[in-house]
This record gives sequence, C-alpha cells and structure tokens, in this order.
Amino acid sequence: MSEKSQSFNTLPGYASKEAVHHTHRSSYLLVSILVVAAILVVLNFIAGRLNLRADLTENNIFTLSQGTRNILKSLDTPVTIRYYVTDGMDMMGPAERSYAERVYDLLKEYKKIAGGMLKVEKLNPEPNTDLEDAAIAHGLRKGLSMDRRDELYMGIHVQCLDQSEVLPFLPARPETMLEYDLSRAISNVHSSEHGKPKIRMMTSVQVAGGFAGPGQQGPEPWMAFLQLKRDYNLEMIPVSGDPIAEDTAALIVLHPYDLTDEAQFAIDQYLLKGGKVMMLLDPMFFAARFMSPPQNPMMPQPSMGPEPSSNAEKLLDAWGVKYTDNQVLADTTYQTQIQNGILSPTVLSLSADAFDSKDPVTANLTYMFCVAPGAFQYDEMPGMTKEVLVSSSTQNQLVSTFEADPTQQMALQELRKNFKPSGEKKALVMRLSGKFATAFPKGDPANQKDEGEDESLEIEPQAGLSAPGDAEGDGDGEEESAKAKAGDEELAAEADEEKEAAPADDGSLKESEKEGVVFLISDVDFIFNEFALERNFLGEYVARNSNLSLLLNAVDQLAGPTDLLEIRSRATNQRLFTRLNEIEAKGRARFQDELAEVEKAQQEANEKLTELQGDKPEGQEMILSPEQEEAIKEFRQKVKDFSDRQRDIEKAMTREFNALQSLIKVSNTFIMPLIVILVGVFVGVSLHRRSAAGR
Repeated sequence: MSEKSQSFNTLPGYASKEAVHHTHRSSYLLVSILVVAAILVVLNFIAGRLNLRADLTENNIFTLSQGTRNILKSLDTPVTIRYYVTDGMDMMGPAERSYAERVYDLLKEYKKIAGGMLKVEKLNPEPNTDLEDAAIAHGLRKGLSMDRRDELYMGIHVQCLDQSEVLPFLPARPETMLEYDLSRAISNVHSSEHGKPKIRMMTSVQVAGGFAGPGQQGPEPWMAFLQLKRDYNLEMIPVSGDPIAEDTAALIVLHPYDLTDEAQFAIDQYLLKGGKVMMLLDPMFFAARFMSPPQNPMMPQPSMGPEPSSNAEKLLDAWGVKYTDNQVLADTTYQTQIQNGILSPTVLSLSADAFDSKDPVTANLTYMFCVAPGAFQYDEMPGMTKEVLVSSSTQNQLVSTFEADPTQQMALQELRKNFKPSGEKKALVMRLSGKFATAFPKGDPANQKDEGEDESLEIEPQAGLSAPGDAEGDGDGEEESAKAKAGDEELAAEADEEKEAAPADDGSLKESEKEGVVFLISDVDFIFNEFALERNFLGEYVARNSNLSLLLNAVDQLAGPTDLLEIRSRATNQRLFTRLNEIEAKGRARFQDELAEVEKAQQEANEKLTELQGDKPEGQEMILSPEQEEAIKEFRQKVKDFSDRQRDIEKAMTREFNALQSLIKVSNTFIMPLIVILVGVFVGVSLHRRSAAGR
C-alpha cells in the first residue's frame, strides 16, 4: 500500500493534500502581511493628518508640558507666529527638512491647544522677495545648511499687538530648547503690558562684563545675567547698607565676599518685610582666578579679581544654617574625570538622584556640574520650613580648600587615598520659608558704630580745686564725695547694662511682617559660562547641563511665571554614569586596607633607612661600616619592594575598573541585540510548532 501511494504521489500533475495545504497557508500568510502593512500605512497617514504622535522617550521630551498648555490656554489676546523657513529640496539636507517639518508640527499643536487665540503662518522667504525683506525686518538671519552648505532661513517671529520677539535661527539652539524658547516668547509678548517683574542683583563680581583697558579684551557677560535681563527688569546694585527698594520682586546676592554688617542688615530688613532672597555662596570660587585683569610685570600690583570665598555669617546664624567658607564638599559618587584621566571628588557631576523629584524647581533636572562647592546643614527653627532641593550622596566628606583644588594632582590623590565618607547626605541647594527672626536684635549696626564713637565726656576737677562740700578740706567731705562717686559709677554701670540688654529703638524690624523665602546655593562656579555652557557650530552658547535651568527656575519661582519652570527643565536631558563611580569607590575600598598596610611599612623602612644613614660618628659621615652598608642595602631594597607593590595595587585597581567599563560597553552593544534575536528565534520556533501541530 505504501508503494502504491508512493507511486501515485510521483505522478506528474499530482499534488498531495499536504502540499495544497502548505500553499494555501503561505498565500494566507502573505495576504495577512500585506493587509497589516496597508493598515499601518493608513494609520500613519491618518495620524499625520491629525497630528497624532506617540512619545516613547523616557522623559517625554517630545510631548508638550503642562506649563506650555497653561500659557496657551491663558491667552486672551490674539498672538501671531510667523514661521519663516526656506522651502526647497536643493537648499536643505534630509535631516534639516525633517527638523523643519517637526517645527511646523509643533506649531500646529500649539495652535490647536490655544483654541483660536494663536495664528500660525508658514512663509517661504525666497531671495529678493518681499517675504525676505519682511524676515530681515523681523530680526531673522540666514544660517548655513550643514548638508548643502547653502544659506537658508529657519526662524520664528512672535507678535502680540505691538510687542514682538524673535527666534532668529532655530538650528543654532538644541531642539530640546525649542518648546521653552517658543513658550517664553509667547508668554513675554502676551504679558508685556503688565511689565516685567523687577529683580535686583547685589554683587561685586563683573557678571555684566566690563572694560579691561586700552588694547585689552574685557570679560564677557555671564549668560545667566543676560537671560535674567531678557526675562526680567534686572538692576545691579552694589554691596552696601542702602535699603533694598520695596518694588524688588526678588533679590539675588551673588558671591558676597565683601559683605558688610550694614549690607547684611539691609538684606535682613528686606526679608522681614516678606522679601524673597537668593544667596549664592562659595568656599572656593574657582572661576575667580580667571577673572583677574592681566597684571603688568613691570608694575606689580594686587589682584583686582574677587576673593575665592564668601559668607554671610550673621544671616545664616539667624536662619539656623551651618556653613563653613573654608571647607569644600567632596563626593566619590558624583566625582568627575578631569585632566589626565584623574577622578576628582571635588568636581561633581550630579545626576537626577541628587535632585528633589517632587519640587517644581528641580523635578525635571537631570545633570548639575559643580566645581568645589560648599555644603549647608540646618538646625530646625520655629516658624520656618526647610526643603533640600539638591543634595550630595552619603559618600561625602568636607575637606580643606587646598585639598579640594582640582589643579593639585598630588593633593587629590591623597584626598582619594584617605577619603572617609560621612554617611549622611549634605545640602548643596536648599530653600527656607516662613517667619524669619532678625539677625540684628540690637538694630542697625551703623547706628551702633556711631554711638560707640560718640562717647559722653566727663568733666574732672582741675588740680588745686576742691570738689563741692570739701571747700575747707575736712575729712567728712572727702568721705561723702567718695561715696557719691561710687554711687554714681554703680548707677552708670546699671544704665549701661540696661542699654546693652534693650534693643535699640531705631524703627528696624525685629521679626517678620510677612512670610519670606530664601534660596541658598553653595556654589557660584556652576553658572560661570565655561562650566554651564558650550559653543555650537555657530559659535553661540548652548547649555551643556541643567545649571542655568536650576538658577532660572528658582528665580521664576521667586518672582516670575511658574509655568516656564517645567518647560525649561526639559531642555537638558543627559544621563550620567554614576554607577561607574560607585563601582570604582567599592573597588578602591577593597584594596584600601592592603594599600594602607604597604604604605605604613614603606614609611617605617624609610625612617629606618634615614636613621642608619645618620647614625655615624662626627667626621666620619662618608665612612660606612660593612654592617651599615648591608643594612642600608637591605632597607633600600625593602623601600623599592614596597613601592613596586604599591604600584601593583594601583594598577590592579585600574585594571578592574577598566574591565568593568569594558563589560558594560559590551553588554550595551551586544547583549540587547542578542536578547532580541533569541526572542525572535523563540517566537519563530513556537509558530512553527503550532503550524506543525495543526496539520
């Protein structure tokens, strides 16, 4: 029977049931694939027409923030957006055309949310046309296509009534900044009729730039200053005891290395009236060494740059804050690799774990870079609330400013070698709010100085004259006079004590009239241009971290529109590999005991060697006995062996760390693709088995 069946199967034109079933199954599979592909194409077309998108990024960087939605829904006066973009295949590369389309999609989404209060115009400013003249008149400028190397326009003009702002060339800024720039421009032109809030900055640091002298380039302004000036009515005030104006929405005190008691009193009184203060202190303002004007070698003169450390002792004491202006925070979890591959625990790259994820100021920040910051500790004060916004890890230690200097490699090596973590987090940025007590219970310190200088004059009897009651020089008169004098001195002493105990009634506030707010930041370098920004291909500054976002968010919370907080924070989304720092710290801890033992033995051998070389009779320093020569030779060999062992331990630590780095790279490169392949094979085998079972 099997032979007959086999013969029928081999006849020409005969198709077995299995073959027919297989053909039908293949056709069905092909049709299914084509149908699914067609459905995907149709869905993609519909989604494109309706401007529907799915944002699968970790931080939803392509989804409009709630702050933008609030700004758009609050519009009660029409706003017009003119999007000038050169439209031509021969002018842009594929990436630039894609970016230009994404910008237009974003504008359409803005328009949809604004509910009729936003008008969007897409314009093509071709050369030598009225549209090009309009683009130039509106402040746009040509940029260079990176693919075609042709000049093109891609900018936005925002207008509300007679107020306008411009984003001159969009590719000059990171795409993640687009939402913030656009929302800020809309907010500014819409709310300009109410006037920008007035903030004041008290500092002696040249943040606004300056003139260095004939033939010399002056310091450029800090971008932090320029951005604050753009968004606020910013006024610079000197460090002095002059009262802070009542119309000050927020006071920024930046690196007050020359802060006097009178200036602290002015800040104190402003805060007690319900003022809002941001104070940036630094135990080691590293950028100060770059800010001194060039010195004439033929005419020595003292440096004119700012001092490296700043403090506000009396105010901090009154607020319950402990801060030391000669100690720097070192942290091995957030340490940063600097020159020559050295890891510096005093140059910190703070990841998202360091930020308070629930506070609007820091909720969306991901990366803060600090050079030799300080740290705050806080004692609970009645009526006041403390919130830590940025903190160190538990692997931290306060060290002296000399040990913290990132340019001193030997000091950094010693610091890392002898590092002893505190086990408790410390605050780099904190906010205090509530009812503050005055730091000057005796009143204005300027008045106290004047009173100290204006001492009352006492008239003493001249020689040869008698005091009253002693005209005739009798003894009773002298005794009474002495008693009277003693009584007067006692009364005067009591009066002085009462005067010191009672606060001076100079009209100054002794407690808060309204609740105030204080932001404390333990670093100034973090907003210095070189540490917060980098230049793009057009030579313009762009953010390299969340530093400026932190500062501007805090100022916005104190004085400005809070809707911009969330938008700005999304501009920088960098992920730091702090896990590598933790692995390196644990590896070093495992070798630390052995390394310390070797170093101790090496030191003892050195001391013994010095002792043997110095243990010779006077006049015979150059003559050694055979025993001394042998002993010296032996200890020199021990010193060399210990040095070799120390180097071996350091090399082993480095090899282990590098091996872990390589393992992580290999894992990221190959393991995920391998997992995808294995899943695909598993699914394929499962489908094949199901098909076989259904035959």
